[in-house]
Amino acid sequence: MRKWTAPLPNHTKLDYYECYAKIALSQLLSRNYKNLIVKDKPDLQFSDGSSGIEVTQAIDPAQQRAERLYTEIVYGLVRSKEGALQEIRNCGCKYENGILMGKTGTDSFNLILQAIKAKLEKINKGGYDYFHHYDLFVFSDIYADDIMLKNALSSMLALSGKYNLFFEKIWVLVPGSLYVFDLLLEQTQVIDCSSELQYEIACQAREMVEAAEKIEK
Repeated sequence: MRKWTAPLPNHTKLDYYECYAKIALSQLLSRNYKNLIVKDKPDLQFSDGSSGIEVTQAIDPAQQRAERLYTEIVYGLVRSKEGALQEIRNCGCKYENGILMGKTGTDSFNLILQAIKAKLEKINKGGYDYFHHYDLFVFSDIYADDIMLKNALSSMLALSGKYNLFFEKIWVLVPGSLYVFDLLLEQTQVIDCSSELQYEIACQAREMVEAAEKIEK
């Protein structure tokens, strides 16, 4: 197991989540995704102009705040551990025996749909490089059954139909699974992604970010 002495800086040359998405796609779908370039507008790009992928998160802000505080506690970066623990509790989470217990919530696609809409608004305003196809990778923490996935696909299709440019494929990565929404074929798929593999992808993403920082220096 890798061990780091400090979290990644707040600002890095490469975005951690974009690196994670690139590695996850290459590990779970096709090795071809290794050829993606981490850029901007869209976040991940094939150099031949075939496809561009945007990356976003659809996670409760309070949960994200608690996770940041937990990381700072682990690395000893907080001025007051008790103050940080209280703020974690204020976020609706718990810290027990050195482990962060996530916020209790409802498994709903609302945050994901909001994130998709925000990205659709941005990409349709212009300023993005031209690609034949646009896709979207979303980080989430919900659990969905078959009925939820079917209803989510219907909502995604209805939302996308309001825009000239839309995402042909939308991937939603959650603990244990990658949900695949193919809006052209109107199909869904669930790909298993074990916690061990997700940890390995996370380590590789961090190493990718750190390597870029060394090159920059």
